[in-house]
Amino acid sequence: MKKFSTMFLLACLVFCSFIPAFSAEEFTYEDGKVDLVCPDGWKHTITEESLTMGSPDGAVQFVFELLEADDLVAGIEQAHKEINAAVGTTTFGEPVEEKINGMDALTFTGTCPAKGLEIMLSIIDTPADNALCVYYFAAKAAEETHAAGIAEVINGIRPAVVEAAGDEETDADADAGDEEEGDVE
Repeated sequence: MKKFSTMFLLACLVFCSFIPAFSAEEFTYEDGKVDLVCPDGWKHTITEESLTMGSPDGAVQFVFELLEADDLVAGIEQAHKEINAAVGTTTFGEPVEEKINGMDALTFTGTCPAKGLEIMLSIIDTPADNALCVYYFAAKAAEETHAAGIAEVINGIRPAVVEAAGDEETDADADAGDEEEGDVE
């Protein structure tokens, strides 16, 4: 029995050592100063214009991109045109003002009846003072199937963690800080 317990414990340790290799992938959208999380097993693609994430079966899609419009109204109109071009005619309800992990956002929910899609469009005011546009597309059944992954993506949209400038102080920097005021050249 002791040998079985030891083997079981060893097997658990070996298995647990592989868990980090399967953890969610994190990205920083530098231009927006926003961190994003792609759930385990989800696919992602990064281009110069956007980052896309999709469920393993492709039934749920997120697209993240910075708006190129100069104002919010123009940005929303641009986003609506892009959605209509991508999936077909869509209808949206009134926008809802909300906070996504502390960032102000304006969210529209809608549908594309021709394709049976639920659609969400969120315009997020980022720490970089620009707008991150988040497009979401899914069939109703896929929303239920992938609820945990969807929540992980949404909860993963957060202000980027910025290291303090003084965190990487060198010995020369430390010595320079020892000088008294007035000795600065």
